Amino acid sequence: MVALYALWYNFVRIHKTLRVTPAMAAGIESRLWSMEDVVKMVDAHHRPKPTFTVQMRKDGGYGVNMDPNAYAPVLHIDGFATEEEAQAWIRNESEAWFAKLAAARM
Repeated sequence: MVALYALWYNFVRIHKTLRVTPAMAAGIESRLWSMEDVVKMVDAHHRPKPTFTVQMRKDGGYGVNMDPNAYAPVLHIDGFATEEEAQAWIRNESEAWFAKLAAARM
């Protein structure tokens, strides 16, 4: 709670004597933060890391399953021809995909 108060005090609250936030007066930040900015930052820091697994589908293709977490109950990404293609998606694209999913839930 003390850390959140210090964050609000230095980045969100405009001080009467300074007419800006202390962070802006010190040159640390150039813009006024909102509480929405604070919530997004806390959410991004405490967001659960998803677990992805590759699974063969009945039609012969492969899919990626994301284990349930706070942002989605269960998600499946289908359309991979090979297991290697699905693994490559997990390594290269899953993090950006999950960040976009989490941002949409905000």
